Amino acid sequence: MITDNDLYAFAVDCRRWIHARPELSFQEKSTSDFVYNKLKKFGLTPITYNNNYGISCDVVFGNLPTILFRADMDALPITEQTGLPFSSTTPDVMHACGHDIHTAILLAVAKRLSELKNNADKTTLDKRKYNVRLVFQPAEETSPSGASSMIDDGVLSSPCPQYAVAIHVCPELPVGKIGVYKGAFMASADEIHLKVIGKGGHASTPQNNINPIIPAAEIITALSQLTKSPSLKDDCVLAIGKIVANGATNVIPDIAEISGTIRTFDEDDRQFLIEMVDIVATKITAIHGAKVENIVLQGYPIVVNDENLTSRMSSMAADFLGKENVLNVHRRMGADDFGFYAQKIPSCIFRLGCGLNSGKLHSSTFTPDEDCMDLGVKLLYNTILLQ
Repeated sequence: MITDNDLYAFAVDCRRWIHARPELSFQEKSTSDFVYNKLKKFGLTPITYNNNYGISCDVVFGNLPTILFRADMDALPITEQTGLPFSSTTPDVMHACGHDIHTAILLAVAKRLSELKNNADKTTLDKRKYNVRLVFQPAEETSPSGASSMIDDGVLSSPCPQYAVAIHVCPELPVGKIGVYKGAFMASADEIHLKVIGKGGHASTPQNNINPIIPAAEIITALSQLTKSPSLKDDCVLAIGKIVANGATNVIPDIAEISGTIRTFDEDDRQFLIEMVDIVATKITAIHGAKVENIVLQGYPIVVNDENLTSRMSSMAADFLGKENVLNVHRRMGADDFGFYAQKIPSCIFRLGCGLNSGKLHSSTFTPDEDCMDLGVKLLYNTILLQ
């Protein structure tokens, strides 16, 4: 029988292999092959999804409801600067968000579940409350996302899981602690893309031009005020991060382009802001005789942690961690495509402390403490005993 030490060593080996070979969204071929081969070696039967590198694998103990565990596998376009002996060998790509940790944890859970299924006596199996669907998902870091792709391809069918659970490493928490939140935990994330079309020409004759930079500037100013609207129910963010107008000191350009993001915790707020972007941009450009092409790309939905499931997860964790190590954390404007699962079935994503000296997520020096994986494995494994 594998021991906790054996399982931890296995998780570390998996994490380091994956970390050294990071792959961008929808390019996770080597990672997917690695996961698939490990699952086959455990005696499990993984299935793949329409060549997008997603994998799922059911571990069935009997006539029980199914609980889904999700791990994401993709990396980010960042040049690693950690100096680790297993640093990225892929130029300008790095696991800077902990997805290597998530995948290694779920592989270790798969290893333990397979041993339980193959070797446990009936008394032990009778304690299980759930069958498990292990989901190794591509493309969490992009939109359209791997979650929506796998759902479209049937990962929530035959049978539909009763619950979905995921973890995410958290450098704001020390190893040994987890963070939980009930309700709307992570924001929706939509992209604003506006093209303001004017009439370019020589800067010395503004009367002959329609300078798109002027309405673009007014649009940015007006959009920055939208989150103060009394029509909004909850906190929101509307931020412009990019403006491009390729003129010169003496050249008025034809086009000015604006890009930004909308983040909300309420679906009505989300739709209100999307509609207002169009209204504001259309009115302002019309005043100046310009035109606007408006595209708002709806991205990830709000991640809503089911209150009942989150309470039960918290109680389960407190039983073997101690209440002092299960912390109520603040919600965040960051997004995660786990929200697509949460739209369909009761779900819970929790934060796994990975060390206060880990650095920041999405940074070139992010270095999570591998000791967090031991707790991550135990948390997911114990979830199948959830009352």
